[in-house]
This record gives sequence, structure tokens and C-alpha cells, in this order.
Amino acid sequence: TPVFVSLEDPLTTVEGFVLLEDGTPVEGASITIHPGNASGTTNSVGRYSIRGVPTKLGNLTIFADKEVGTERLTGTATNVIPIPAGMTDAGLIRISASVYWDEDASGFWDVATNWSTDQVPGPDDRVIIDRPLGNFMITIRNGTNSVRSLRCEEALTLTRGTLTSLAPLVVNNVSFLLQGGTIANTTILPGLGVFGLTATSGTLSAVTLEAPLTVNNNGFVTVTNGLTLNNIATINSTGSTTRMDFAGTQALLGLGEVVMNGSGATLRGTSGFL
Repeated sequence: TPVFVSLEDPLTTVEGFVLLEDGTPVEGASITIHPGNASGTTNSVGRYSIRGVPTKLGNLTIFADKEVGTERLTGTATNVIPIPAGMTDAGLIRISASVYWDEDASGFWDVATNWSTDQVPGPDDRVIIDRPLGNFMITIRNGTNSVRSLRCEEALTLTRGTLTSLAPLVVNNVSFLLQGGTIANTTILPGLGVFGLTATSGTLSAVTLEAPLTVNNNGFVTVTNGLTLNNIATINSTGSTTRMDFAGTQALLGLGEVVMNGSGATLRGTSGFL
């Protein structure tokens, strides 16, 4: 698995432990670190040590994943500050049962029978969408959809409704589409291969973008409640107006940049101050 790093990054070694909720060490848990996509597994005492982790791409999010019988246990460590050229202590990750997509087919998020619990995921649920037998499309088409965490290996499209994740979410698929609706109060991590979010319409509300954003020709994205941009937002126009609108007085923060390609690419405030 490739690991994505910046030039002249001193890198770090990330160490930590994975436990069950009752404190039992977990052997053989899969560990994935974002950004950078470094990975490893835990040993017999639940410990992992992963070298070569980037330090210049921002704070780390660490995902732990283990299949036990018919259950898939997951956990997350967030906002881990990497120590350049040293050892980064990620502490303890406690894993518990997750809700996962259990159909080898595309479908709608709001259909309960598509999920392992036969219930649509809720605010306390760790959600995994990963079906190795194909590349499927999951569509969020309505409602307020709030989860504890989300890791998606399939294509994900938001056409209406709202998606919120307490922990940073990651989509390891080239197809992560905002075609309406709202992503709110969420940090979006770059996926494998530095995949990001592609938008033709919709709203980003109080979002932190660690992943790249692309707004395609004739598309528009409305930003509310501020945007923290730590990657590249590209507004592409091949003749038609393509916009990123900031509604009202708000802040554009972060270390990223906005790139406007074509004469119709527009970044604007619709009212107030930016």
C-alpha cells in the first residue's frame, strides 16, 4: 500500500494500543493512519508501531478495525499531533461493534435493510461501508444523517439531506460526490490516493477540508458557518460560471489554497464580509 508524504518530511513513528471496551487487548486489528495512508496491525498485546508516517500533512486520525465472528469492531483516535523525527504516542483506541453496509449492491442510505442492524445508522454508530466484491454507489437522498464516524470504501453521493460525522470521515474511493444537500460540522480526510470531494451543487456548513475539493464546470457550492481549508479547492470552468459562494459574514481559514481555472470560475461573498 502506497504511503503519501511531503518532500523533506522528517516523518514519525506512531505507536499505540487497541483494546476492547472491557480492556482486553486486541491482536490482529488493522490500523490505518490518515493523512498518508500508513498501515499496520496489532500484536498479541494489542500494540502497534508504524514507521514512516507523514508529519507535514496535519494532525493524524487513526482507524482500528477488527472482524470478530459476524461483528466488525472499529474505533478511532482523532487529532493526534505527530512528532517530527520522533515517536508519536497515539494512546489507547477502544473498539466496539460498528454498523456496516451488508448488501453487495448499490442503494440508498435511508433503507434500513441495507445495514447490518436493519436500522439506519444514528449518532452513536461507527459506520463502515466496504464490500470487496464490487464497487457500489451509496446515495444519501434525504433526512438528517448523523453518525459517530464514517469510513467508506465505496462510492458515496449526497443529493439531498444532511450528513454529519462526529469523528473525521474518509471516503477511499474516487467517487465522493456532493450533488445537493449539506455536509455539516464534519472534517473530511483525504482518501487513498489523496481522493477528495467533487461537487456540482450543495452546501458545506462548518466543514474542515483536509481533502481536496473540486467544483466542476457549471457547478456551485455554498459555504455557511465558515470553512477551514487545509488542502486545495479547485473551481473549474470551461465556459460556464462555476462558483463557490460564501453566504453572509464568515471566515475562510486554514493553510490550503483556492485555485480558479477558466474565466467563469468565481469565488464570492453573497453578503457580509469574508
